[in-house]
Amino acid sequence: MSVTGGSAHCWLSIACRLSCILFALLSPACRRRATPEEQQAAWEKARAELTSGAHCLAGRADYCLTDPMFVDAAVQPRLDELYGGEMPPRKVHVDAVIRAGAIRYKRTMMQPDNLAKVEELVKERYYAPKITETEDIVSIDVGVPPGILQGHPATLTVSVQSSDMMDRGEWKRSELERVLGEALTRYPDKKIVRVVLTSPSERGFGPVSYRWIRATKTLVISDWQQGMRTTKRLSSEAALKDPSVSLRFFDLPACEAALLAPPADQDPPKLCPYDVDPAAPAAE
Repeated sequence: MSVTGGSAHCWLSIACRLSCILFALLSPACRRRATPEEQQAAWEKARAELTSGAHCLAGRADYCLTDPMFVDAAVQPRLDELYGGEMPPRKVHVDAVIRAGAIRYKRTMMQPDNLAKVEELVKERYYAPKITETEDIVSIDVGVPPGILQGHPATLTVSVQSSDMMDRGEWKRSELERVLGEALTRYPDKKIVRVVLTSPSERGFGPVSYRWIRATKTLVISDWQQGMRTTKRLSSEAALKDPSVSLRFFDLPACEAALLAPPADQDPPKLCPYDVDPAAPAAE
């Protein structure tokens, strides 16, 4: 009995010590606090991640809400809950805080007043597109078509509910003619004039480019889901405004991306140049 009692006392003592150690490790007062430099670096990382575009409309940084008060408000609740309101010192914990902040950031963005702000960003980008030039190509990126946005809390995504710039799932012809026409006039010496829309669909958002190829006098449309199609060889750029010439994707014949130019007598061309986005990062 004395041995059994001594063993029980020993195990009880060990359990007590382990409990004290565990309490010390979990107690906020006993954790190592991040230095001011670590705090600053963690906050900078969180703000950069939330506004990188990955958590914004169409995966584009153009449409992120970047107000520091808005961004920080998405991160702070998890810090208050687990870390006494401060950034933790360990990277793994900072990353977990950022993941939680991203969810709150996307959910808060779906509130009506915040969606209205994103709609304004979309409109601003559309009418002040990003222009990228190389020696032979100019690309005009108008982004997402302006319209009414709708949030989907179950999937934490935002879609375009309606847009006056779209017609039966494609860019409205009058808008295509306006943007492309302005670019053709402004860049008469470019071999390829490219305009690109971040088109909404049931599967999300993706690029649809419209390229006027001056060598063949053709308009080539590249759809991120459906491939590439081309018009017949046209008499001139002015023919793009001829209503008898359809610019709808599925009205046009398909063509194959190739490095070789199509034969001069082939109409419509069966070979089309690869769609090169001059704004894309160069492959290493």
